[in-house]
Amino acid sequence: MAQTIHADSVFPVADVDREPRSFAFTATEAECTAIAERFSLKAVNKLTAEASLSAPGRGRGIMLSGHLQADIIQRCGVTLADVPEIVDSSFELMLVTPEEADRLDADEAYLDPEIPDYDALEGDKVPLGEILVQTLAVLMNPWPRAEGAELDTGNAQGVEVDAPETDKPNPFAALAGLRDKP
Repeated sequence: MAQTIHADSVFPVADVDREPRSFAFTATEAECTAIAERFSLKAVNKLTAEASLSAPGRGRGIMLSGHLQADIIQRCGVTLADVPEIVDSSFELMLVTPEEADRLDADEAYLDPEIPDYDALEGDKVPLGEILVQTLAVLMNPWPRAEGAELDTGNAQGVEVDAPETDKPNPFAALAGLRDKP
């Protein structure tokens, strides 16, 4: 049976073992309001997640995987109209030591599709609720647009939206000639 957690729930690292531990998260009305304010959303109508936490083996960190669902309303980046969105996605996150995260970053592991997303875990507690809230932020549309919304260039002449870049002369090219002068 899954343990119920909240947005501020943490889990002791010492209690994580190879056997996955299941958690269920359903944001309360107050938590939904706080999340909406935090991420500048018009509303978070629903946020739920089913997740499991395990330590697959030595040196492999702590794995958090699950499924998140949310019903949110954002504002259109062009018109400010309401843009409803349903987030329904699975996720996987590997929590590692800060040193291991630095090593993975140096190896550019974030570019490898075979390696799950990872983050540094500092301290002796896994911030389960916070990770689920941040997962929503990662999964939601970063540029919400109302249907039919288009950018208005106003009265600007010679401005094209989504126009291909043209080759422009380098403004510092004239300085290159001065570099070699005595």
